[in-house]
Amino acid sequence: MTTEYLIAQDLLDRGADFDPKVDPIVRVRIRRLREALEAYYADHPGPVRVTIPPRSYDLKLKIEEKRHSDPRTLAAIGGSLLAALATIAIGIAAYSYFLRPIKDGYPVIKIFSVQNLTGDESLDIFQFGLQRQLGSDLQKFGKFRVLIMSDNSLDLDADYTLRSNLLALGDELDLSIRLETASDETLVYGDRFRGPVFGQDYYETIRAISRTITGQIAGQGGPMMRQEDAEDTQGELTQASLLPRIGVGRDVFRCIVLKDRFFDDYDPEAFRRAYRCFEQVLPNIGDDPIALTSWGTLIFHAVPEFNLMRTEALSPDMLWREDTVADAARSIAERFPHSPDAFLLLGSVQNARGQLQEAEISLRQAVELNPGNSTGHAVLSYLYLSQEKFASSIASAEVAIRLSADPQSFIHLPIVISALVLGDDDRAIKAGKAYVAKRTGNGATAIRLIVARLENDRAEIARLTPIVQEMDAPMELYALFLRGEQTREAIREALPEADLGEPPTDP
Repeated sequence: MTTEYLIAQDLLDRGADFDPKVDPIVRVRIRRLREALEAYYADHPGPVRVTIPPRSYDLKLKIEEKRHSDPRTLAAIGGSLLAALATIAIGIAAYSYFLRPIKDGYPVIKIFSVQNLTGDESLDIFQFGLQRQLGSDLQKFGKFRVLIMSDNSLDLDADYTLRSNLLALGDELDLSIRLETASDETLVYGDRFRGPVFGQDYYETIRAISRTITGQIAGQGGPMMRQEDAEDTQGELTQASLLPRIGVGRDVFRCIVLKDRFFDDYDPEAFRRAYRCFEQVLPNIGDDPIALTSWGTLIFHAVPEFNLMRTEALSPDMLWREDTVADAARSIAERFPHSPDAFLLLGSVQNARGQLQEAEISLRQAVELNPGNSTGHAVLSYLYLSQEKFASSIASAEVAIRLSADPQSFIHLPIVISALVLGDDDRAIKAGKAYVAKRTGNGATAIRLIVARLENDRAEIARLTPIVQEMDAPMELYALFLRGEQTREAIREALPEADLGEPPTDP
């Protein structure tokens, strides 16, 4: 006989102190399994079915009695028996699927069906279409576990809930979105999307809206990552301090959150905290592509030859060799060919090494696998800048900005440089101000001076010019992406204090 305690301890990893009065997890998961079996038989009716009787946790085979022994009826029952045997196998598998814990380490998001408030019942079909599209697109980010809910009930095992209201769908779409914490309904993200339906194609409109919503929610620096980051302690992260704070399994996700924080302004101290966090959890990463690519992205910035940050501020044990990181990126992409983040890492490394054609293949693959990820479009814009495809660089960066709830500063830099080359001063000024808003250091100061000169701000020019003149290499952090002669000439004109030296060469 299967008991609540047996399921809790053998399938759900609960300890000997499990108390069903306090923790209802078994009843919740069994109810979900009953609903799954009922849904199956609603679509596949027949005289034989597998059930889980009320107040029981055992699978039972139920055969409806027939008064006549018509051969066709017997054949139908025989076929149903075979189907039932298959269903028992499905049911046994469902025990592990519906009862197992959601993978440790990542928050759980429950997406509820869209509420159709238009008054037009013919639009009900789009409730579920959008719900499933949101789930599919959100899952592509890999950092969250997504559950599609058939009703508005809320079990206790969710971290976040995503609800939406369809207010209009005709020539125009009107949709409101609300993401909340499941525990206390704190608003994490809310927005309202209003605009024309593209060519009367509701499906393409749903896909486009879903990409925008999920990109803004789940992207690097997005509100979900900010929410998780807000719960972080500022102390030193060690294995001893991590586990009591966030629980076994949540430590890897904590490191990913810290990695995202580093990209706010590339602060070496933020890098150090993320790096030390990953050091503690590397033995537990296993075959998790998101964790591996996050670690790979972090050490990619610790290659001195790439000059992506002030590596001199890091301790020697944090520095990495170019070929080691390149081999790691290639290996991760080969192991996880369906991971957009794996191709994003590989393309970033290839771009930094001057392998521009290979980088474009990898980055376009990353964007195709997850078109809602703003980081993919942002890194692709850097590649286009390296190739001196300035219009494409601006277009990709602007897509990244549109997909970001709070665009990170690095997304704006390709627009600054590309607009400068194209003579679009207004665009360069706007992007330059957005770029330096959260940045410090020599590179940001150099961009501030460029913006001041474009605006003819004499006071700011007078203040910044002697500061930049004292710098050894004010544009050093951007050298990898300033390969072409058009780009370099535009920089020389805008910032004559910058000694760009010889352009980087391909390996």
